[in-house]
Amino acid sequence: MQQQTILKKKKKKKQESGDRLLLVDYECLDDEEKAKRAVSSIENKLMEAMRHHIGKEEAITPFKLFEQVYGFSPKNLDMFTRAYWWNVLKAVLRKMRREGTLFVINRGQILFVLKTQEEADAYKKRIDADIKSLKQTKKNADSWVKNKKWAKLGGN
Repeated sequence: MQQQTILKKKKKKKQESGDRLLLVDYECLDDEEKAKRAVSSIENKLMEAMRHHIGKEEAITPFKLFEQVYGFSPKNLDMFTRAYWWNVLKAVLRKMRREGTLFVINRGQILFVLKTQEEADAYKKRIDADIKSLKQTKKNADSWVKNKKWAKLGGN
């Protein structure tokens, strides 16, 4: 009997909870190859989904993108499972942005493919604010150590 691994929820094989599961035969694949295939599958789904959401005016909600990529509703998941699958999706989006394959802007309640210079400028402004915040965090780390704030915890 071939070993089957539940890779991601997608196909119409019903389970008691009603979730759809993609059962994939990976008898001879190692974990790294399984991960590569899973990422590739998600990339393909994202490319297909996001081709309809180019520019802010054509934005999609995270909820709908989740459904289009995974083929099931995040409403049916507990908060930890939902967070896991959403974090996988965001990691693949970051990878695709770094590689120049797909540049998706995530504004929390909407996602869209970068289209205009105005959208790019707004994105860069947000990145600059993040950089400023990270610089302050570095200063806070130095202050924490210098002022021995860790001593307030009562440990060594």
